[in-house]
Amino acid sequence: MTTSPKPPTPPARGRPKDPEKRQAIFNAAGALFREKGYGNTSMQEIADAAGVSKLTLYSHFADKGDLFRMALEHLGEAIRFEIDPGELVDRLDPYAALVEVARFVLSTVLSHDSLCSQRTVLAEIKQF
Repeated sequence: MTTSPKPPTPPARGRPKDPEKRQAIFNAAGALFREKGYGNTSMQEIADAAGVSKLTLYSHFADKGDLFRMALEHLGEAIRFEIDPGELVDRLDPYAALVEVARFVLSTVLSHDSLCSQRTVLAEIKQF
């Protein structure tokens, strides 16, 4: 999980969007949401952290809620088990396969990013 997940590209409208700026916005928002929480993070702070204007930020994402939802979707994609369980069972005995899956789940669920995201979601549950 060392690489950042790529946010989905929105449908093309108007001027072409810079994918590097979109990724910078996405990364900055994720870091700020994890550090400060959703409610304590402003769009201006996200724009400043990403090194873009608010106009650029809004050209990539409709609003803060849209950006937060996408960040959570990508966290979910990042923690999907990438090994086919059938392949594990073919390669390992059932006990060893379960241990490997359990290690993956625990390391993912207890990762710093995951715990911060869980806290943020719980704090904002009424909002969403």
